Amino acid sequence: MADQNIRRYDYIFKDIMQALQEDYAGAGELGPEYEPKFYLTACGAAHHNNRMTDLLMLRYCSQMLATTFDRNLRFELQASEDYTPGNRGFYARRVGEELIVTKVLEETRLSPGDVIQRINDVSPGRHRRGVQKNFFYSDEPERELWNGLLKMADHIQVRHLDGTTEDLQLRDYPKTDRQPQPQLRVLEDHAVYLNPDRLDDSEALEELLSAHQADLEACEKLILDLRQVSGYDPTAMFPLLPWLFLGQKRAGDLLPDEQLLTNYTQRNCEWKAWLLECAGDESGWPDRLRQRAGDGFVEETLCFWDDPDEIIQGRMGGRLVLLTDTWCEDAGEQLAEVAQRLGAYTIGRPTMGTLDYSNPVTVLCDSDFAITWPMSKRKAVTQGQTLKNKGLPVDDYVPFTAQETLRDLLLERALAFSGEA
Repeated sequence: MADQNIRRYDYIFKDIMQALQEDYAGAGELGPEYEPKFYLTACGAAHHNNRMTDLLMLRYCSQMLATTFDRNLRFELQASEDYTPGNRGFYARRVGEELIVTKVLEETRLSPGDVIQRINDVSPGRHRRGVQKNFFYSDEPERELWNGLLKMADHIQVRHLDGTTEDLQLRDYPKTDRQPQPQLRVLEDHAVYLNPDRLDDSEALEELLSAHQADLEACEKLILDLRQVSGYDPTAMFPLLPWLFLGQKRAGDLLPDEQLLTNYTQRNCEWKAWLLECAGDESGWPDRLRQRAGDGFVEETLCFWDDPDEIIQGRMGGRLVLLTDTWCEDAGEQLAEVAQRLGAYTIGRPTMGTLDYSNPVTVLCDSDFAITWPMSKRKAVTQGQTLKNKGLPVDDYVPFTAQETLRDLLLERALAFSGEA
């Protein structure tokens, strides 16, 4: 990590602002909730008074990007001897004045269903009303992301499921990578439950589907759980597609080509080419990118298939039921879009809404910071057809409640679904 006394935080911030104005594909769709002047002033004051640190810079810039409500935007501080990227070891979402713990990772002192009543002695509801800018990525409680505020806090007051309360000093846990772990279970009344987990690699999913081929062929209801499915490789869903319908369909109808507008600025092309070369790309794309530098927005077609006219034989004749929630994003959200196109009945809450923008570029700022933004957007976004802060709709909306952390209410609802909307 560089000496913070000589790091030019003001240059870094101005560089970020320029990238968001010129290179970010979503610059033309930024709404009134995005107000960078507030953070520019805060950064400038801290820098002028020699109070700025790497962690404070990370906080300010991350909050500023969150006010765009676009989860594709990220600002990161690189790992070093002095800093390890981490998290609080659990997730929670707001219901009224409180946060409900929904998922526990490393933080074993908490359990799903525990209630966070205070964060640094202030209720979550009061925190939400008191922040000067909305850095929760949404203005709807069910869609708010609280990780950023929890990382700023020192302690929380928790009411456990047994009624006891305690004050917990928050701990930081290092981020860990894990392999996809798809799940498949045979349930009552010839129903099959399937959760693909992450869509980054099709191998694990393909092996699971092959091992349960007989179960899938016999099922009368396939419950596809995408509530917490993400990932960055939409082609990882390909082994699953035949099990989502019966009959024959064109590959291009299952996952149609997308009409995109790609912003070929000098910076986007140079950095994207460099990133591809670092990844060992030998397709010739880096050279073609450099040739297009400075062309600005260009309309083009993203093709998912080598042969979109290929006929795919569907193998599942039962009812397709889809479970979605806010944490369904990126490739998981694309799979949800495909399932809905095939007539899936959707239960739960709308998805994250990340599909408007794609084709990320990561640029180094100084030696230790990096910012990521998408350089492409769906053409439909310019025509007002946006998913940001809305996500894909559901047929049966079920508000989140604390009870859902103790019982899988959405799965129960899917099992009870008779097939009639």
